[in-house]
Amino acid sequence: MSGTSFQVGPDTLVGVRYSVFDAEGDLVETSTLEAVFGYGELLPAAEQAIQGLRAGERRSLELDPEQAYGRRDQQAIIEVDREDFPPDVVAGERFEAESAGGGVVLLHVLEVLDDAVVLDTNHPLAGQKVRIELEITSVRPAKAEEIEAAVRRLERRQAGDQALDQELVPPGRLLQGPSRRYESGPPGSGKVA
Repeated sequence: MSGTSFQVGPDTLVGVRYSVFDAEGDLVETSTLEAVFGYGELLPAAEQAIQGLRAGERRSLELDPEQAYGRRDQQAIIEVDREDFPPDVVAGERFEAESAGGGVVLLHVLEVLDDAVVLDTNHPLAGQKVRIELEITSVRPAKAEEIEAAVRRLERRQAGDQALDQELVPPGRLLQGPSRRYESGPPGSGKVA
């Protein structure tokens, strides 16, 4: 090896170690990922922050809700038939359900009524400012097949393939305890005002 140190830029494969902290400063996730830079596989603010960095360099980002997990959406609070849930369901419980796009949606039980269960389907970090600590673990020119795969994923995302929407912190990882699977499929009944 010649000792050349590549910089993060277009068509580089970037290894990133990241830690996400919630609005209170509590660590909620630490992980690593690899992405081809410039194809929408990282949050736009993260791409902007790491451009030009080399392996071993770090950045810290403070993100508003719009830049991270979005604002809380009242339309994401829904009501589902009570019979679709186990008889012992209680408020505060969390379930994982498969979304229409093939991903996982976290269902937080807000209230259990006689004939319905009120659920919050917002991401647990929605509406919060978050801090992200990024460390570049590796940078190298991406191979042609890695770029081609990144282009295909970008095209699918642009076409609305929600199964490709990769969260920096998937909701299921934020559970304090074990969750239960929601076996009846994703909820789709009326909205709660």
